[in-house]
Amino acid sequence: MPCEYFVVVCETCKDLLLYHAMAGDGISDNFQEGALQYPKTPKLHRSVPESVRDCYMEAAQIQNIAPNAYAVMLRRALEALCDDREIEDGVLQVRLAALARRGEIPPVLAEMTAVLRVLGNAGAHSSAQNISVPLTWGMDDFFRAIVEYVYVAPRKLQDFKQRIERYNTHDKEKT
Repeated sequence: MPCEYFVVVCETCKDLLLYHAMAGDGISDNFQEGALQYPKTPKLHRSVPESVRDCYMEAAQIQNIAPNAYAVMLRRALEALCDDREIEDGVLQVRLAALARRGEIPPVLAEMTAVLRVLGNAGAHSSAQNISVPLTWGMDDFFRAIVEYVYVAPRKLQDFKQRIERYNTHDKEKT
């Protein structure tokens, strides 16, 4: 079936947007009723707690238009992660170190949290150092790697073990 694509420029961030619609849907005059194809809305796995996800999603909305604020919001998401993991309140640097000491994140991810914390501080304070949009891409990768390790990988492993158990139970019932 034929389809239509619409390329437009966002009035807010000046980035390109790509919409897709099936031809004949009658949306030629209102492209926004089509499906947004680019940029994809960033999502986190269902295993990520709502408090962490909300901070991240708020950050994602401003990543390209306010990179300093994005850095601050990722820092806030790290705080939400510490809250969720029941790390005692206090200075974020100390809380992240406690997360690593408890073995919830390995040394490489601990270093990533430190980088995100420092960049979040830079974004929050008026200084000569500004966070650039390209820098936020790496920050996003770091944050997603941390969330993947803390929440997503354990959940996927749990789900897989349950599938194996169901398979084994089903297989035993056949015999």
